[in-house]
Amino acid sequence: MQLVTVPQTLDARGRLLFWESDYVLVAAGGLVAGLLVSGLTAGLIGAFLFAWGWKRLRAGGSASRAVAMAYWHLPADFFLRVPQSARRRFAG
Repeated sequence: MQLVTVPQTLDARGRLLFWESDYVLVAAGGLVAGLLVSGLTAGLIGAFLFAWGWKRLRAGGSASRAVAMAYWHLPADFFLRVPQSARRRFAG
């Protein structure tokens, strides 16, 4: 019988080696942006800065906290598919 790892909580995030998956995606975006601009050094600095900024946006919360911050601080037409806060939809 094989051992199966069970997450400790329902909110356990996916991981890639030591880092959570959202940090890896943000750092990869910074790396690509830096590589497109000038080179490897700028890419590594960009990856670090993007991951650091993402950590500050999350501020100990989850990724939904960063999305909420983006909702309030980005232009209104950025979230066109998000319904207005006054609109409620009930299932049933």
